[in-house]
Amino acid sequence: MLHAEPIPYALYSTLVMTAETVPRKAVGLFNYSVSADIPGTAHAATKADTNLVRSGAVGLPQEWSMWIHGWRAQSNTALGGAFWNWAAHTSAQFTYRGTSAFTSPLLDLLHGVRPTHAPKDAFAVRLTEQQSFDVVLEPAPKAVVAALQRHIKFAGELRVTVYLDGALQRTVV
Repeated sequence: MLHAEPIPYALYSTLVMTAETVPRKAVGLFNYSVSADIPGTAHAATKADTNLVRSGAVGLPQEWSMWIHGWRAQSNTALGGAFWNWAAHTSAQFTYRGTSAFTSPLLDLLHGVRPTHAPKDAFAVRLTEQQSFDVVLEPAPKAVVAALQRHIKFAGELRVTVYLDGALQRTVV
């Protein structure tokens, strides 16, 4: 077996929110794949929502590995008002094999800030085949969620996409 050279790559997954679907409990962003239902919605995911070929709950496909060296987020709306407050009070937690690797306020990911609760030296995790991974968003307090719901009711659908940046490698036979 030969290992192909690692290529820069980002895994991504999107939280789609309407006024009725703002998370009130923890939600795993990488627990669905293309063509599967997006949690909290009534539509199937497309490449615009995620690039996962299978759920992060079952890990990368066989013969795949990826070094994750950073994470970030972006949204389809300006970061202000109720959305800023919600993002500041929502915690993002990167988990690998059921263990928390990094935690950060979602607001920091939207601003591109490094995780605040990370090991001293680096943000580096090696994802391997069939080892679970996810980014779990812990919701904001009820009053903050209610304010975001009112905002979305007037602004329309809100999308937050989280990216796991790194280098992907596949084994070539």
